[in-house]
Amino acid sequence: MMPDISSVKVLYEKFTKMTKKFILILRQAYSPVVQFDRWKKFSYLMFVPLYLLGRLLKNIYSMGKYSLAYQRLGHAGRNIKLDKNITICGHERIMIGNDVFIGEGSIIDAGRGGSITIDSGCEIAAHVRVISWNHEMAYGEPLRHQEDTCKDVEIGCNVWIGFGVTIIPGVSVGSYSIIAAGAVVVDDVPEGSIVGGVPASVVATVNGYE
Repeated sequence: MMPDISSVKVLYEKFTKMTKKFILILRQAYSPVVQFDRWKKFSYLMFVPLYLLGRLLKNIYSMGKYSLAYQRLGHAGRNIKLDKNITICGHERIMIGNDVFIGEGSIIDAGRGGSITIDSGCEIAAHVRVISWNHEMAYGEPLRHQEDTCKDVEIGCNVWIGFGVTIIPGVSVGSYSIIAAGAVVVDDVPEGSIVGGVPASVVATVNGYE
């Protein structure tokens, strides 16, 4: 799968911006008005291009990394936006729809089983945890020797998930719902609901929902 066309456009815009910045620096270095000594002029001509090139290569690397993540997903829609430092485990069991944003530091983890479906139009803030597996807990047995339990997680379309939310295995989040920052979702969220708290409970409904 090729990188999303929107990602290529963003990279092109960044490259154009850096090129314009470099041209401006060259104009200042050779301007009859702005006086630079020889060493400063040399440093501008040598180190600034290297810095800009490094920035460009970093963006290319990030695009390649996320493009590889798209290829490994069970399903990847169009226009998916991934912020930095995101952890995705169990790619083949994760399905993401169109126009989805996932914020910095979030974890989407289906690494030990179960599946995670994120439908189109979802906005997921930073440091959100969505997990489809958990440990069994039986008294008298070492935790490391106990089996995992795996349950599918389904997030409907146009769901807004706030900062630091945790969604545990087996939860279904209805479309057009809002999960407040810091909530721990242990039960299904009805469509069009606003939930918050630990554990999360319904506190209101979305405007216009009947």
